[in-house]
Amino acid sequence: MIGTYPLARTLDIVGSVGHRFQVWGRWLSAAAGGATTFRAHREGQVARASARRELLSLIRLSDAQVPPDGGWVAGADFLLLLARQVLAQKPGLVVEFGSGVSSVVIGRCLQLNGHGRLVSFDHDAGFAELTRRRLARAGVPGEVHAAPLKPGVDGYGGSWYGHGELPDGIDLLVIDGPPAWREEQAESRGSAAPAAFGKLAPGGIVLLDDAARPGEQRVAQRWRAEHPEIAFEDAVTQKGVLIGVRA
Repeated sequence: MIGTYPLARTLDIVGSVGHRFQVWGRWLSAAAGGATTFRAHREGQVARASARRELLSLIRLSDAQVPPDGGWVAGADFLLLLARQVLAQKPGLVVEFGSGVSSVVIGRCLQLNGHGRLVSFDHDAGFAELTRRRLARAGVPGEVHAAPLKPGVDGYGGSWYGHGELPDGIDLLVIDGPPAWREEQAESRGSAAPAAFGKLAPGGIVLLDDAARPGEQRVAQRWRAEHPEIAFEDAVTQKGVLIGVRA
């Protein structure tokens, strides 16, 4: 348990990632208007490459040790935000839904911190094993569990992990799964609230990736209404991030 961790501090970390978030914002605005220019696209590519270089420098791993980012996996800007958060917050317990590149980044940051436990869940047993191999290849700690999907809970549609009882005292909750790109799955990640919010330590932090999508926006609206004990703010990244800090 880390005690109270102010939302302002987390937002400072977001801001410290720098100018690239403004670049992503311009790219997203252009894309939403159907006017994505070559310049904006190029700026996005440069920002992504810059974020990855900064990430690798920050966590002191080689490009070969950190799997590729982007596409369907976490973007470099989100991974950089995540790394800065873990290194600054120094959480004792991180629970992650949706394993992958982010698991390597979290595990490495906990290793640099000198303490901390990562518990990650993935719905795909084969991908969970791949993440375990990636952690081992990078030489960083982490527990990765296969948790087949079940129907969503508490009125949330889609699916959620059959993870069983979660540990108490979660300092950092990272939600980057399950897949929610189809409409019938769009609100799947909302089930993280009934599953895990009650396990958050005082000052515990929630990071929801892909928060710019309509489904996650609906989830965020409900979370804000039903969980006044958690202060939520949006951060601009390529895919959007919702940040919450429990009182």
